[in-house]
Amino acid sequence: MEQTPSSAEKRTDNGRSESSSRLESIITVVALTQFGFLALGIVSLKILIHSTTSVPPSIQWLDLMSLWLFLIPVIWSVYATITVRMDRPPLSPIVAEVIGIVLAVLSFLFLAAVVYYLAAKL
Repeated sequence: MEQTPSSAEKRTDNGRSESSSRLESIITVVALTQFGFLALGIVSLKILIHSTTSVPPSIQWLDLMSLWLFLIPVIWSVYATITVRMDRPPLSPIVAEVIGIVLAVLSFLFLAAVVYYLAAKL
């Protein structure tokens, strides 16, 4: 008698479960969202800073460190992918999703702060 795997244990062609593939696609979407918000915020910051003559030192520091912000989506996506692929991860994949969504919101707040707050100050 042939046994069929239950719906929770179904495997895709590459050997991973369907839920693992779904989580990896969510990781990709959230990481691209984080990257997009950060990219727009950094480009806006560069435009605002280079269009004015007097820039406060704190904003100059943010301008210098802005490219390092791109490490946030990279580090998070590596962490979340490892969490999904491990048999016994240190934190559940749901926690990784929540952390990613919080980082996406913070990335959006960075964009909003640059566009509205810094534009009004400069």
